[in-house]
Amino acid sequence: MTGLERPHEHRFLGRSAARLRSLMHSLGQFVYGLTVYDMVRNLQRERAGLDHLFLSLTFGDLLGLPVTPTCHTLRLLPYVLPHLGGWRRRMSREHELLDLCAQELS
Repeated sequence: MTGLERPHEHRFLGRSAARLRSLMHSLGQFVYGLTVYDMVRNLQRERAGLDHLFLSLTFGDLLGLPVTPTCHTLRLLPYVLPHLGGWRRRMSREHELLDLCAQELS
C-alpha cells in the first residue's frame, strides 16, 4: 500500500464484493426455488415413505405388527439401529393422528 491510497477504499471494495456474493447467492436460491424445489420435496417425501415402509416390513414387530423376524432382518439391524428411535416416534405420531381423524369422522 502506498501513501496515496486510502484505507477505507479497501473496506468499501471488500463490502461491495460481499454484497455481490450475497446477491448472487440469493438469486441462485430464487432460481432453485422456481425450477426444482417442488421436485426435490416430492422426492424427499417419496423416499421417506419408502423408508417407513421398509422399516415397517422389517422391524414392524417393535410396533406390534405381526412380522416374523428372519435372519435377514437381524443382519440389517446394525445398519438400521441409528434410525429406529426416530422411526418409532414418527410412526407413533402418525398413528395418533390417524386415530384423531377417525374420531372426528364418527
